[in-house]
Amino acid sequence: MIRIRTRCRRDERGSLPMALLLTMVAISLSALLVPMVVDQVGATGTTSDRMLALDAARAGLNSAMGQLRAATDSAGAGDTERLPAGPLTGSIGPAGGQRYQVTIGYRDLDGAPLTMPSTVQPVSAVVVSTGIAAATGTFRAGTPKSRTLQATYSFRLSNEIFPGGQIRVTGSSADLCLDAGSRRPAAGTPVVVQACTGAPAQQLWAYKNDLTLVLVSAQTGADPLGMCLDAGSPHVTGAQVKVQPCAGTSPPSAAQRWSLNETANFMGTGNGSVDGFCFTAQGGPGSPLLISDRTCSAFQLEPAVGAGAAGPATKQLVNFQQFGRCLDLTDQNTGAPYLIARPCVQAPDPARIGWNQKWTVPAVGSTSNTGTGRIYTTLNGTEYCLRSPGTTAPAYPTVVACSGSSVPAALTWTVYGRTGTYATSYQVVDNTGLCLQPADPAASPGEVYASTGYTGPTISRVVMRVCEGSAWQKWNAPAYLSKPLPLSQVVER
Repeated sequence: MIRIRTRCRRDERGSLPMALLLTMVAISLSALLVPMVVDQVGATGTTSDRMLALDAARAGLNSAMGQLRAATDSAGAGDTERLPAGPLTGSIGPAGGQRYQVTIGYRDLDGAPLTMPSTVQPVSAVVVSTGIAAATGTFRAGTPKSRTLQATYSFRLSNEIFPGGQIRVTGSSADLCLDAGSRRPAAGTPVVVQACTGAPAQQLWAYKNDLTLVLVSAQTGADPLGMCLDAGSPHVTGAQVKVQPCAGTSPPSAAQRWSLNETANFMGTGNGSVDGFCFTAQGGPGSPLLISDRTCSAFQLEPAVGAGAAGPATKQLVNFQQFGRCLDLTDQNTGAPYLIARPCVQAPDPARIGWNQKWTVPAVGSTSNTGTGRIYTTLNGTEYCLRSPGTTAPAYPTVVACSGSSVPAALTWTVYGRTGTYATSYQVVDNTGLCLQPADPAASPGEVYASTGYTGPTISRVVMRVCEGSAWQKWNAPAYLSKPLPLSQVVER
């Protein structure tokens, strides 16, 4: 008999409970994960909304800054009647899904609010921009999907071109500056010299285009003209220089008008010319600033002080690093082996400024922000062109007689205006790509002016250097060039 063996089936009685257990575990884990996923999705959505709201708030600030800058008349000067009143509203993103609203509050020189339009020139504007990442919702801080930014916009005022800087006494044994005693001195307060420690408000002066020297901190909303250095009129040797309310006349009073001569002396100005009196500061800290017709002190101005009337209008080339120093033909000698950066000559009549500091430069295009051609001065009808040595070696720019329409390469210069980039703005570049600048007087070996009998402040020779965008290589740059952008103090509320 043949036996047929059959395989017995395995007992499956334990599989069903295991499957049920695994199913229950999976369901439990899913139940735990769902809230986490939902929370993560919600957090991602919240973060996205916050970023979108921030973008909208930033767009509002940009819009406000654009309208503030555009508030000008046909000549490009600021026009308070065209300042935006606000609130400004707008939208960005697809279908206007992100919106902003901007409010603007104007302030005077003391920070007090102004109601626009106002006869008082605003000094700043507090700009508050609220952005919302939604097509609906009220514009206020705390609204869901909203963020609020606040910033301060600073105006550049026609009556406050320069931010102000210190005026140092050159050659004193101590580092001394002109000092008004306090940020808001009373009329008639004597000016003294004090240690140039930090930059206290009572030591910050502005040398204006009308040749007045103004204490910047004394300019207020109630008195925008501020306090000027004043020695009385007529000038008398030994009289104290004081701060007095700026007269605001055009031209200013002779008691408040000061010309800076070739040796960095501040000279009294009267009857259309200098009058032979000057500032003298002979003592130590606390000594008064006097005027004299015999002993003159030399002064060094920080860039932020300004260069008085020197600049394009007077055909002078003012260096930014050595503000108050201008490109000068050494000793008025057309055969001089080098040019110098000498204190800018100031005079109530630009015609009285010497030809050795007057330069005709290529016109800078409004679109290209550059101009290429000759740079020359004129003596007795003969033009003398600035010539580059084409090297940074010990060889210096000089002048040569030039005429005709053909301009040799060595006489060709490119003058830059405000290019939009700090490094390249306001440079003077030769045909080889080198930049015109004064030599650093502290460098070794020194490249300075040397002349028998000269006892004034150190004067740099003018050299050619590889262009690197420093303040040494900038000419006729505005004193506010190194200030931050108009929009500052940006914070989130």
